[in-house]
Amino acid sequence: MDEDYLFKLCGTKKASCWDEVRMYLASDASKEEKKQQIYRDQHQDASLSKLTCLHRASRYDAPYDIGKSLIDIGGGRELVMVKACGNRTALHYACWKAASYNIMK
Repeated sequence: MDEDYLFKLCGTKKASCWDEVRMYLASDASKEEKKQQIYRDQHQDASLSKLTCLHRASRYDAPYDIGKSLIDIGGGRELVMVKACGNRTALHYACWKAASYNIMK
């Protein structure tokens, strides 16, 4: 599997891509493999960004169940508190996109 597979899928608003994300998160892949996919960073220079799939999902209006699954598999608070460029957490992205209350809680 492409090491950026999940990261790329979380960077779109297409419903079909969210379905693929759901299928991957529910797949037989090990929790460790899924966690590595969730934390995958696209930037070559790690000092520029530490974007996670949760950051991208928050930015691209992922459905609630996907955000919850990413957090559950990705380590809960540990994932939620990861800061990307500009010291922004996924919550910053969710607020920026005016996500629903359910997403932000």
